[in-house]
Amino acid sequence: MNFDTWYDLYSHPYETREDAAERYADEQGYDNPAEKQGFLDSLPEYETITPLDQQAEYDYGFGDWTPPEEAPAPTVSADYEDDPSVWDSTKRGVDLAQASAFGIGEGAGAGFLEDIGLSDASKSLKDWSREGRLRNEAEAATVAPAKSIKEEVAANPDSWYKYLDEDMMTWGQMAEAAPTSLAPFAAALPLALATPYAAAAAGIAATGTLGSTLLSAGVAMGVGNVASSAFVSSEAYERGKNERVIREQLGVDPDKKFEDLLPSDQQKVDRVATDLSQTSFGHRLYTAGLVEMASYIPYGHAMVRLALDTGLGTASEVWDRTLYSEDAVDALIENGVPVEKAEELREAIIQAGPSFRETLIAAVQQEFVMGGAATGIESLVGKTAPQVNSLATATQEMKKEIKHVSELHDERKQKQIELDSKAQADREKQELREKIQRDQQDRKFYDASLLEELKQVGKEKTPGY
Repeated sequence: MNFDTWYDLYSHPYETREDAAERYADEQGYDNPAEKQGFLDSLPEYETITPLDQQAEYDYGFGDWTPPEEAPAPTVSADYEDDPSVWDSTKRGVDLAQASAFGIGEGAGAGFLEDIGLSDASKSLKDWSREGRLRNEAEAATVAPAKSIKEEVAANPDSWYKYLDEDMMTWGQMAEAAPTSLAPFAAALPLALATPYAAAAAGIAATGTLGSTLLSAGVAMGVGNVASSAFVSSEAYERGKNERVIREQLGVDPDKKFEDLLPSDQQKVDRVATDLSQTSFGHRLYTAGLVEMASYIPYGHAMVRLALDTGLGTASEVWDRTLYSEDAVDALIENGVPVEKAEELREAIIQAGPSFRETLIAAVQQEFVMGGAATGIESLVGKTAPQVNSLATATQEMKKEIKHVSELHDERKQKQIELDSKAQADREKQELREKIQRDQQDRKFYDASLLEELKQVGKEKTPGY
């Protein structure tokens, strides 16, 4: 990656641009002093814009404006840890993960509210999320970023890191990345484990059945995909605000930190970065996120789950590299950049970021380690006590299920018999009523006929007839 991208990603807190350039040159292997100086001379100078320059540029079309006071030079905090341990890097990673969570609201969340017409809610969410992000970033800044392998070897030539590939991650870097990497897993696992009990309570599927397992796996995959895509969208939002190609297309100084830009330039860049984060979230759900979904299923043999975590996670990370460039170009086009420049810009963004090799090696290493941790937690959560006979317990549970189903069947059969008997009795009663009515009618007809015959016989015996 070029120096500007590296500087945005790996510059130390309170480090000057010149010192960062020296460190970058050492990492890139400029051993020859003349070559190193030539590289340093080729870098553009960092321009400092004074408040008067800001006012002159900002006045047009915006009315009166009072420039901010010059900020005092930052001082290194007494609590600053410049040589962090793995535990220090882990704590820094927790702060960065929390900052990324706030970034979801600041980017994709606020953009969604704006799109549906809730402008006030969008602004409130963006301001609140920005405040939370900056707070956590400030806490993370009290610990120096974990050293790379090149830095570790430079500090200690006898370090065992000298035997590893330079694009691999140190233990400190993995510890720093772990909280963000495990956040989607932390969101998916509890919901997946709770799903069988919720499904049983709702009468959808009994615990331990195939239906219950499928429901749990579906919840794990869905939640994992959404959570991981949300964190990637947050990363895209932050990277988009400092992306050199994006700034150049918007006519914004690519060498200044976002906080040092004019308010009007901040607004332009933030608008594109917000669109980028929204596009990234939606695009990833059915691309790289879909590929990664199966790795969140908390079932199956541990080695199979580890293989899924490593393989699918790595494939997703590599694909994310390409997706970011596509989403960034789409966001630029939505904000007025000609479509004809799409391919050129996409390639420029890819070249400015981590190389395919860097992404692949780091992804394989991180996904294997993080996947192993996740698989271990899943196995421990679902593990029964050693004194429990799992097969016997499962068989006993199956017998209970069979007995319960049999009892339900017998109960329903008895109810059906009772219903059939009642229906038969009702039919017989109705038939008996009809027979009695017919007999009564026949009796009345017979009596009437007999009476008529007797009258006729009486008339015949009477004289004068």
